Amino acid sequence: MQFDKGDEIELTEFSESAYVCKSFTDNKADIFQAVDGMTAYGSTRLYDTLISEIERIQSRGNAKCVIGFTDGYDNVSVYSAQDVVNSAVAYNIPVFLIGIGSGCDASTLQYIAQSTGGLYQNINDLSSLESIYDSIYKQEKEVYLLEYNVVDPDNFEGVCRSDIYVRTQDGNGGYVRGFSFEPRDFFASMYNRFLIAGIDCQTRGERNLLDSGLIVTTPEAYGDESCVAHQSQASINSGGVGSRNSSIFEVLVYYDVLNVYKDGDGYVLYGVSNYNISKVRKFSSIKNDLEKKAIQDWYGDVGDPNQEFWIEENISNYEKLTLVKDTDGKWKFLTRVYEREDGNKAVTINTVYNVLRQ
Repeated sequence: MQFDKGDEIELTEFSESAYVCKSFTDNKADIFQAVDGMTAYGSTRLYDTLISEIERIQSRGNAKCVIGFTDGYDNVSVYSAQDVVNSAVAYNIPVFLIGIGSGCDASTLQYIAQSTGGLYQNINDLSSLESIYDSIYKQEKEVYLLEYNVVDPDNFEGVCRSDIYVRTQDGNGGYVRGFSFEPRDFFASMYNRFLIAGIDCQTRGERNLLDSGLIVTTPEAYGDESCVAHQSQASINSGGVGSRNSSIFEVLVYYDVLNVYKDGDGYVLYGVSNYNISKVRKFSSIKNDLEKKAIQDWYGDVGDPNQEFWIEENISNYEKLTLVKDTDGKWKFLTRVYEREDGNKAVTINTVYNVLRQ
């Protein structure tokens, strides 16, 4: 890693669920400490974790890749190896996989890596890692970054299209591909970064969203319940994962910008985000009929209202956000409400995958 040139790393560990040990950072000492604190145990939720990382990384700057280590077969993921491939290809993110020992699903890992532009290798001792990292480093540094500036930074109109040609010194080469950038792409990138920082803020009790530079943090914004700054501070104050009935494992598996339109000096964005969520709930606190039915289907009538259950489910959020120019001249999110443009239900539990009695 070249931390002095803007490289960052995110570290996630997984077993039955996944936990982001360190979100994007250039602090080498923090990474070493987090790695040293890991232990191998439990089941293997590889595919879900890879999809989560692909979604988390895709709006970051510079070259991007996901590197995964596993010593076994995936045995608890909701999503499949093909879902991992589809997600990685959609965002042009290579997945590099390293199998440890003889208990890995080598053919599937090889398929994921090759299909996404990465590589798969199996190792039996750590000395093999040096050559693997060298090849990943070389591939990631052979990436060019194309940038363009909008003509009017206050008005996202029009489409930029570029055709890319490559020539070697001897004149050989040719057309590679064409790229286009639309105003929607800017908002999609902003929305993705907003969702990722929001997940970290809500599930880890951190300041990721407040410190992300994506939201307006004026005193007025902290005092207004419709503003993102107020909502984020309230989440931190509640204790994140340590709070009652909070989500423990939250994976962003899909998102989309449904509509964006100019509104006065700002913009209104309607978006949808889809998650896999694992959480602990007391039976007495469950208000959703789908969750209650799933518990009763698995365990019959529950006599003790304080009985806790570990619930895995898929949920969709529809929301309306406003963006304004902040005092530093950058576009940022000001308000957030769960609201669909068509007026239908904004928060929906789509299905319950699994229920375990605690």
